[in-house]
Amino acid sequence: MTKKSRTYAAILIFIGGIYFLTASATTHIWELYRKQESALVEDRNGLEVALLPNTKGHYMRPVSTAPQEFTQLLIAKEDKYFYSHPGINVASILRSLIRYPFTGYLQGSSTLTQQVVKNVLGNETKRTLSNKIKEAFYALSLELHTSKEDILTMYANTAYFGNQAQGIAEASRVYFNLPPESLGSSEY
Repeated sequence: MTKKSRTYAAILIFIGGIYFLTASATTHIWELYRKQESALVEDRNGLEVALLPNTKGHYMRPVSTAPQEFTQLLIAKEDKYFYSHPGINVASILRSLIRYPFTGYLQGSSTLTQQVVKNVLGNETKRTLSNKIKEAFYALSLELHTSKEDILTMYANTAYFGNQAQGIAEASRVYFNLPPESLGSSEY
């Protein structure tokens, strides 16, 4: 085996190892994500009787796809590089890390994918360096194994909107008594 062949083999093994490790992390995130959904109790005719709180004590009715206008506004406000980054924004992370020793606070470096991970892991209020590293790893994993549209849908379903409303579907019912697809840009 030549030196060049060994190098290629090592690179392939390394990439395969990363892919395998990230696949496991993505599976873990999806399992936790599915547990965010509230149980829906229906009568024998299929009419809703009750929506039970999820493990966080919130109510979440999932949407199968995030409303287009919602995602456009979300990306414009929260993560304008969403479609071009691999789950993390390196420039934002570096800027936050440079400021951390002076402020003691990690700020403004989360992508939408990292926010999904934070919501799913339950780290919304726990801003530590170790959590940020974990969120970055899971975000990279999620981006490798999940489509951008699915990540946006996960965000739409896991974001907390107050009044125990988790996700765009429950928030639109609580605040406007409408399904999310009936909302306009002024409601989003």
